[in-house]
Amino acid sequence: GKDRTGFAVACLLWAAGAPDDEVMADYLLTNVVLADRHEAMLAQAAERVADVEPLRALMQVRAEYLLAAREAIDELHGSMDAFVADALRLDARAVARLRDQLLEYPRTP
Repeated sequence: GKDRTGFAVACLLWAAGAPDDEVMADYLLTNVVLADRHEAMLAQAAERVADVEPLRALMQVRAEYLLAAREAIDELHGSMDAFVADALRLDARAVARLRDQLLEYPRTP
């Protein structure tokens, strides 16, 4: 779920007008929040496998994953606004509600 959930939340934040750097920071927060859990799981895995780094890569979110997703959105839809309207099917009213709900400070288009 972390990849789908992280991408979905990033899309909602982008739709609400959050800047890319804030969306990325929120996305990468997953690694911070789950760090202790991941380390415990990797310690257990290290008892059975020699190299746990491939497992670490599966557990973490990485900036390049979200950057690639954003590039694909821009390439396929032309812009985030077009993606929001066409793929997410959010109208101006829904976007305004997202801004009110998700951002610490509402943004104007």
